[in-house]
Amino acid sequence: WSPRRSPAGRRRERAVPRCGRWWSSAAAGTPRRCSRCSRRCRARASRRGNTSSRTPTRCRRARPRRPRRRRHRRATSRRRCGARRRASTCCRARARSASRGRRRSPPRRARARARACQPLPRRAMAGDGGGTGARAPHVEFFFDVACPFAFVASYKVEAAARAAGAAGVEWSPVALGGVYRDVKAPQGTRSASVVMCAAKCAMVGNDLRVMAARAGAPLCGNTRHPVRTLRALRCICAAPPKDRARLSRVLFEAYWRDGRDLGDEAELIRVLTAFDASRAAGLLAASEKEDVKAALREHSERLVELGGFGVPAYVVRRPWPGGVDGKLWWGQDVLHFVAADCRELDTPELPQPRQLRLEPTARKPRTLVLYEDVASPFSYLASTAAEALAERCRVRLLRRPVLVGALFREIGTPMVPIAHAGEAKAAYLRREMEAWAAARGVPICVPHPHFPLRTTLAQRVLAGLAHVVEAADEGTAAEQRARARLSAASRALYTAAWARGEDVGQPGVVVAALEAAGFGALGAREVVDKAKVNGGDALRSNTAEAIAAGACGVPTFVVDLVERGGQAANTPASCALVWGQDRMHVVEELLRGWAPPSRLPSARL
Repeated sequence: WSPRRSPAGRRRERAVPRCGRWWSSAAAGTPRRCSRCSRRCRARASRRGNTSSRTPTRCRRARPRRPRRRRHRRATSRRRCGARRRASTCCRARARSASRGRRRSPPRRARARARACQPLPRRAMAGDGGGTGARAPHVEFFFDVACPFAFVASYKVEAAARAAGAAGVEWSPVALGGVYRDVKAPQGTRSASVVMCAAKCAMVGNDLRVMAARAGAPLCGNTRHPVRTLRALRCICAAPPKDRARLSRVLFEAYWRDGRDLGDEAELIRVLTAFDASRAAGLLAASEKEDVKAALREHSERLVELGGFGVPAYVVRRPWPGGVDGKLWWGQDVLHFVAADCRELDTPELPQPRQLRLEPTARKPRTLVLYEDVASPFSYLASTAAEALAERCRVRLLRRPVLVGALFREIGTPMVPIAHAGEAKAAYLRREMEAWAAARGVPICVPHPHFPLRTTLAQRVLAGLAHVVEAADEGTAAEQRARARLSAASRALYTAAWARGEDVGQPGVVVAALEAAGFGALGAREVVDKAKVNGGDALRSNTAEAIAAGACGVPTFVVDLVERGGQAANTPASCALVWGQDRMHVVEELLRGWAPPSRLPSARL
């Protein structure tokens, strides 16, 4: 670092014995002895100009070296970031200094930025359920090997619990037939599909296959279904807690992937041998012990006490003193509610569509058909998000109002299905409606004071407005005006029915709702009068079309898929039906180009 000197100066410098380097010719004084190392050198003059002998003389080597400050660039991000964000510039500068053998601490402001780039502690994250600490909750998973929905849930429950910060999953087998008997289910101890109509069985089976494909579960069906699995469930109870999850997966796959008869003792021993040959006979013998049978009965009774009526079901457990357990959730598609319970969130997050890698040549759908009825609270929840979904995916939304009562009568379903579901299931469905409404950010009035609603007039109004939208040319100003009127009327009628709890079967309530939607007094009367005359034909046509498409309830979405084998668009062979407002993320995946499996197994589900 010393400045350049002339050759004469370098020779003079070499001739003078010293312990430090030459500072400069202007600052050099007379040769003296260093007061620290006692060597003769040319010491630097004092800053005050005092060169007397009383002033101690120190050479450059003896004097402590003053660290040179390094100017650091600004950090890339000043806010707190996660562990995956790269380190800031100050952190990299400190690492380079350490690698050269000279550890130089950066300035105070740079050190503060370096601390800000470090990840927060696990238990300090916002909305966390405790991570893997001593007070982390765990999820209790109730299942029966004979239930295909529990099979699909077994592929998702542990990943969902881990993502929510739970400590683990406790696998609790239950005897599903005994649960049905205790809650007095309408199907008795048999499978729930025996009380479903043909259209609903087909819709539920297709939905189950789609959800299994999304979860990666190898669902192939079982020609012997339903099979008595009581002894297999007892084997799970007899296994150590650390092995129950693995044994349950082996039995699930043997039943639903391989189609084995777990009610046969010889078949069961072969499955247990594949699990662990050294313990297969012991597990089968332990399944006949009274304490193992009592453990299975205790799991089933605890599920009924919690308000359960079927599987799969989940409860978030907090076993520490003062900990409060979460609510019971039922179904393979409610894991986002379980995650919200783990994190103790008031408003759960909605299920999101997957990030798909599609073929560049895949044709995306152009239209989305929605069959709806104001009488259904599920249609109300779907209507709040259908328009935003169509706009986000850039497709044309065709709303087709139907009479859900006429649809139920034609396919052989009870007029009010929730009234025939049993007390436990009806109470749960009301609570789940409130949870979905909170997740979508809309108010809902359940139980409704006027339920079931007669919505013939309201549906005729919407059917007449929807017919005007479809008759107009796509993209024109006339279509945009007609679509705005339909959207405003639909929103006003749904809000009157399910946000305020009014009886939309009364003509005065319909007129008042249209006036609030911006139609005006005369305009609302005119729309209602036209609907009484012309709306009936459009409503009957939409209902017959929904029945022919295979709908079993509302809301039902129809998405036209990629053409296969020369099939024309918008035909049953090239369309996908999605039933339920809780499948909006599946509808979005279909609209983005994903196609469900074309070859579906024919075995019973």
